[in-house]
Amino acid sequence: MKKIVQMLLVGVMGGLLLSAAPAQAQTITEVQSLSFGTFGIGNNNGAWQIIVTPDNDTFADPQIAMGQDGRRGEYLFTGLPPNVSFFLGVDVPNPPSEGGIVLDMPTPAENGSNPVFNLTDVTIADGGVMYSDGAGDATLYIGGTLQTSGTGEHYDSGTYNGQFNLTIYY
Repeated sequence: MKKIVQMLLVGVMGGLLLSAAPAQAQTITEVQSLSFGTFGIGNNNGAWQIIVTPDNDTFADPQIAMGQDGRRGEYLFTGLPPNVSFFLGVDVPNPPSEGGIVLDMPTPAENGSNPVFNLTDVTIADGGVMYSDGAGDATLYIGGTLQTSGTGEHYDSGTYNGQFNLTIYY
């Protein structure tokens, strides 16, 4: 039996590091959060993956039946210094070698043993470099790789959430 799972990864924008005091306040607006869409998993006997690219393409292992494609994360930065390049870093609670970002359900599982998903990679468009325009605005696109646990346990239907922080350097 396949269950439909909806993935929504909320990117928490934090750690904004600016080396000069701009004339106006910086704002970060989440236009759309990174989402891995809706899908069903025929079995959880392997570490299956869904990849959402910063170009907004979705790829999934054949063991995952996509109901709705994922969406890249899109974030609008305003009030930045104009015409400046920025370098972005992703801060994750666990490094990918230790499972990466864990996505789980905010409510208890029906069967008491709901496995989690892992975000094993966060991909920032243009290699992590972002450029502000003449008005001090910039748009950031983020993709990622979601991986099942591979434990054989069934996932409950519902929304799974996780978060990460971005740091901007210039």
